[in-house]
Amino acid sequence: MNSFFNSIIELDEIILNFLNIKLSNPLFDFLMPIIDKPVGFILPVLFFWIYLIIKNPLKRIHLLILIPVVIGITDQVGYKIKKMELRDRPWVTHEQINHLGGNGGKHYSFPSNHASNSMAIAVMFFSILGMRYRFLFIFAFIAGFSRIYIGVHYPGDVLCGFVLGGCVARIVFLATNKLLSNWGGYRQAS
Repeated sequence: MNSFFNSIIELDEIILNFLNIKLSNPLFDFLMPIIDKPVGFILPVLFFWIYLIIKNPLKRIHLLILIPVVIGITDQVGYKIKKMELRDRPWVTHEQINHLGGNGGKHYSFPSNHASNSMAIAVMFFSILGMRYRFLFIFAFIAGFSRIYIGVHYPGDVLCGFVLGGCVARIVFLATNKLLSNWGGYRQAS
């Protein structure tokens, strides 16, 4: 079992070196750190969320409530896992890393909250609004890629963040639908 985990860690480091060092180029060195900052990650999501609230009056309540709820739950679950200090960030343990991100949380690499939040947002928008919004998964993957590229996360951190965010979003969406359908049936029976 130990060799299995060592193989996963070795593969994680090989992929990290490829994405962070071999793919390094001036364009990505400029673009990818932008996603690390609130203005490059939070503001576009906020503006898009407000636009969709205005554009979709039939789904307005779902969007108003479920997007902040899923971000809050995903972010807090990810933070609780990070506090266990399961893994140092790549720039802490590897000198050759092309480190373009912040220096905070050097023991808090696992999981990537940017990845988990971006996937949770994509899954929730997709679940509420349908197939037209599947393009949001591309933005989630770009956010995840950026975390590896700037040297603040391993690919496994990002992958687990995606799984965490996707699972939380689906659970929140399905639980909300179940509660609403039960509540609607209860109201009709009264």
